[in-house]
Amino acid sequence: MNKKIVEMVGLILKNLDHQVEKEKDLIDHLLLRGYSLKEIEIAFKWLAENTLARAAKTQTNSFRILTSYEKARLKPEAWGFLLKLKNFSVIDDELLEEILEQALNYGPEDDEINADQMKTIAQFKILSGRCKSNIQRSHVSVLYH
Repeated sequence: MNKKIVEMVGLILKNLDHQVEKEKDLIDHLLLRGYSLKEIEIAFKWLAENTLARAAKTQTNSFRILTSYEKARLKPEAWGFLLKLKNFSVIDDELLEEILEQALNYGPEDDEINADQMKTIAQFKILSGRCKSNIQRSHVSVLYH
């Protein structure tokens, strides 16, 4: 997967948190940023094959309750972002736990994790943990900018 596709997958995931009314609006946004329709198609296909399809297979009716420690560490909007990813089937229960674990290990114990930090952690885990092709860390680092 090339660097532009990795960037685009990150942008798509970031836009899940915004109120994008239609898929067309998201595509128009990506086109304005200079991506081609072919690249956009590849990014959506990668998401479908590597996250959405897996999440659909393992979809459960479970609901994760935060512990008191987790509540103290996560700002409500950070937890809300994770729930949104879960509700959109971008992540499954297993990946939610992996992201949550990494977030709780992020920074000093008395710091709260905000939504932007959670987005960065989630994007990294989704791209690095589920990609079947060989993504180099330098490509994933683009998500931090």
